Formats: sequence, structure tokens, C-alpha cells
Amino acid sequence: MIFSQSPKFNFGDFFIAEIHHLPNNLKMKLKQLLVLHLLLLICSAGCVNPKTEETWEGISDNNLKVIISEFFPFEENTAADYITNRIKEKLDQRASLIIASHISVKLSRDKISHEVDVTLNKLINDTISGGKLVDFNCDENNYCSAHGVYDIAELQKNLELINNR
Repeated sequence: MIFSQSPKFNFGDFFIAEIHHLPNNLKMKLKQLLVLHLLLLICSAGCVNPKTEETWEGISDNNLKVIISEFFPFEENTAADYITNRIKEKLDQRASLIIASHISVKLSRDKISHEVDVTLNKLINDTISGGKLVDFNCDENNYCSAHGVYDIAELQKNLELINNR
């Protein structure tokens, strides 16, 4: 075995030996340059703030943000309007579920009645119909992600009025 007997070369020892023979002012400049390169590397790796997508779902102030990600079995030549409508339907279903959950948590149990139920159902329907599809993306395998925003200010206001009766 010829290669097992070969001497090992350590680049670090060679580099240090070569720098050792340089004048002091040049050594100092090389050290500064090395530190600057390290700082630039660290900043480029950690200090840059790439565009981040907001991937949260829920209620913030008077807005409800809804996100869906699922497979849609579209045909190859499906019209864009059909795809958009199907995605909006799924967003609306998700928003309805979140709003119903929100109401069940926020509504006082002693305020539940047929009149309140009718009022809240109308508010839910109005809120859902006013929702906006903000963005969606479908890949080649028909896996789509989308998010929508719903204004729940009127719902919040009426929920507070009902609770304060």
C-alpha cells in the first residue's frame, strides 16, 4: 500500500508559516481583512431579512385571516374562474368554521336565543360573502395553497352588543 505511507499535508500549518515571514504591517492588514470577511459572511447569513410570508391564521383586530392548503382534483383544461371559485368556497367554509368557533367562545351562555341565533347567522353570512381571496398558488399536481381575509368588525360589534344586553 503506497498511499498509506504518504505524508499528511496540513494547509493551516503552511498558511501560518507563510504569514509568519511577512512584515508586521502586512500581517495586520491580512488579519483585518480576514475579520472583515468573517463579519460579512456572518451578516450575509444571519442579518439579511428575506421576504417572509405570513403563515398565521386567525383573528387580528377586526380581520380574520384564513389559510387553506389542499389537493383539488381539477381536470387539465379547467377554467381559471372555476379554480378560483372552488378555492374561494373552501376558504369560505374554513372561515365559517373559525367564526362559529369564535362566537361560541365569546358569546355569553345566558344570551343564547332564537333571535340571537338568527342575527348571528345573518352576520356570519354577510361576513363570509364580503371575504376576499388575497392570493393562491396551485402546483402542477393540483395542490393549492390560498389565503383570504374577512372583515369581522360588524360581527365583533354586534357580538359585544348582544353580550351587554
